Amino acid sequence: EQKDKTVFIVKPDEGSQGEGIYIIQEPREYIFNGSKHIVQTYIHNPMLLEGLKFDFRIYVVVASLDPLEVYVCREGLARFCTIPYQFPTTKNIHEAYMHLTNYSLNKRSAGYLHTESDMDGSKRTVSSVLRSLRERGHDVERIWCQIEMLVVKTMIAIAPELKVEYKAQLARGGPSCFQVGL
Repeated sequence: EQKDKTVFIVKPDEGSQGEGIYIIQEPREYIFNGSKHIVQTYIHNPMLLEGLKFDFRIYVVVASLDPLEVYVCREGLARFCTIPYQFPTTKNIHEAYMHLTNYSLNKRSAGYLHTESDMDGSKRTVSSVLRSLRERGHDVERIWCQIEMLVVKTMIAIAPELKVEYKAQLARGGPSCFQVGL
């Protein structure tokens, strides 16, 4: 199959812990079920470590919305798939343990590796993964800078909506803080 074919990840808007996520290759494969979904282009050439796809869970504190004041935690979680990565094809597109990094899914995989070491395993610290990447010749300062820029751009993009939601919560007597998951 063509490696340049666009693939999409479909995520339920109200979902969590990997529930209801699926991958499609054609828009006609989208399941219309009355729920809202977020559809993202699948990154077909992800950075791999030990042949496995992974992601970072980065924690951000928004200290103020006006003026916008944001802090990015230098530590976080790295979540790994438990089956070595291959480009999605009709034969492997349903291999959740290969394509989806969600901990809630992968902890059920026979390939899930629980360890107290931060240098291996299916769930690691961001700093240990960055060390591993540095050892393999990657420019981790550049990677971290890109992560920070992504956070900044995301926060600038969503700040107006966050301000509206924050004011609405306060007007209803709700909490003066809330969590935003990205």
